[in-house]
Amino acid sequence: MGVAISSPYYLTDGQFFMNGSNIVTGDWTNLSAAFANPVATHATPITGYDWTKTFPGSALSGHTVNLTIAHEMHISADVVEDSTTVLSSLTFGTPASIMADTAQPKAMDASWYVCRHVFISTDPAVKQKVDGGAGTSLLPAACQTDLKMSLTKDWGTLDATYMCGALAFDSIPASCVASFGFSRQDVMSFDRTFLANTTVASAQVSSLQQPYSWRIGTQYHSPGSAKAYEMAANRTYLVATVWGYICHSLCSILSYSTDDQLGTSVMLPYAFLLMFLFVGSSMANAAAGKWQLLFFYQVYRYQAAALGVTSSLMAIGCSDPPAVCNLKDFIKYTTTKTRTLPVKDPTTKKPLKDSAGKPLTYISNNWAVVDWDAIGDGDTFDEDKFSSEMDKANFKGGMKNAKIFKTEPQKSFSGVMGEAEKIFVAAAAKLTAYGLPKSNSFSAEVISALDIHADARQADQAILIVENFKNWAKDNGVKEVLGEEIERTGVPTYQLLDAQKTIDQNKLTGDRVALVINFVKKFNAAGQSSSHVTAISTASTLKTKIAKACSGK
Repeated sequence: MGVAISSPYYLTDGQFFMNGSNIVTGDWTNLSAAFANPVATHATPITGYDWTKTFPGSALSGHTVNLTIAHEMHISADVVEDSTTVLSSLTFGTPASIMADTAQPKAMDASWYVCRHVFISTDPAVKQKVDGGAGTSLLPAACQTDLKMSLTKDWGTLDATYMCGALAFDSIPASCVASFGFSRQDVMSFDRTFLANTTVASAQVSSLQQPYSWRIGTQYHSPGSAKAYEMAANRTYLVATVWGYICHSLCSILSYSTDDQLGTSVMLPYAFLLMFLFVGSSMANAAAGKWQLLFFYQVYRYQAAALGVTSSLMAIGCSDPPAVCNLKDFIKYTTTKTRTLPVKDPTTKKPLKDSAGKPLTYISNNWAVVDWDAIGDGDTFDEDKFSSEMDKANFKGGMKNAKIFKTEPQKSFSGVMGEAEKIFVAAAAKLTAYGLPKSNSFSAEVISALDIHADARQADQAILIVENFKNWAKDNGVKEVLGEEIERTGVPTYQLLDAQKTIDQNKLTGDRVALVINFVKKFNAAGQSSSHVTAISTASTLKTKIAKACSGK
């Protein structure tokens, strides 16, 4: 039996997040599983250097800085009971030409020393501007000059063996606070000795998750908490990489000498700044698809029991010879094929690659990894297990309407849900003709699945509005007021925007009141939001109709 690997990470952000008291460890197996199907990834290419040659080497493309957001990770009950955290990770891709394999580098020349400085902003206005394409132009010229100087002017003079020109806990220059916010830095550094250590080297040269990759969590939360994802989404990371040299006792002389005194041997370290961000709204649409699929399955079972297998109006052909399919067979038959798909940058939509230049991929609808026995069926069905196993399979809503319905409906949410309603009503009428009750265990499960689906759509909508309103409110000098946390079966906890209390507590009057009301109206009319509104309305209305069909009222 192998020895379990413990992987460190920062528990949460904050001004002094790099403090040792904020470092916790998690089981590497559990941690890597959370990143197996990331919520989002973002890779930024940078021009680095060939550090296998003597400093200053030569410029080399293919270096990347990568941000990855994992699904929530369950914390060991030995640490805290019934809690999770959402981890974000920074990894660093390296050109294949200076790598020995995908995780280990070729030997670094002894003249090099590289420092990575990480600053975090939790200001929604910063996130919004960078997401809008501002990039490093968000930082004024004075800030960029001061930041570079702060990371290079004391190169090699702060410690006998440490080259970096700034230390962990050092703050961002004052000229950067207005544009980025106040932030203290974390620092990662490496030289030839570090990269020769095969245990830790991969953390600085591989774009893939490694046991010692840089990671930060969202404190402890109840499972499914929307707050944790919101917290992870609201961070903007500024990473400055300084490609430098080792000088030791000569550094103090170099720092205060001129080119004329020391000739061409004087080399200032190279500093490169980059900023990237994770957009929270892209995480908000993950809840509803699996519950819609479950709803279709429960309608299928209801109508099969009423109409008989040979007269079934759904999933024709899911069993050969004809029989009522179980959940496993229904899902496999009615969903799109298992496929290996590229992991794409959420902003550019371009495929991402690992340090060896190979495309990063994931397997969608990977039913081979699902524990169907744990999910159960009928009386043994476990909603929580269904939810987690569907996530594990990377199910993202890919369904085949032509396989679900005998008569293929219009390709719209209202079209497929309307077809399901017609089938349910026809089945209920058949039961009445047979003198059987229309309300039974199957109909109860149909309503339950539809209820969760509508709740999931409602959660998606609420999260979208709140995230966008917070950004808008920051720019307009308004502090948002949210309602109580809402917890519903199968859906992440979430909060609704309380527009009236926002108006009242901010003491808004006149045009300022209209600003808040108009924001909500306009956002609800926007494409991604209005589609949720339509879906919520359709699902809620359909639930009422089905309940009425069962009661006969």
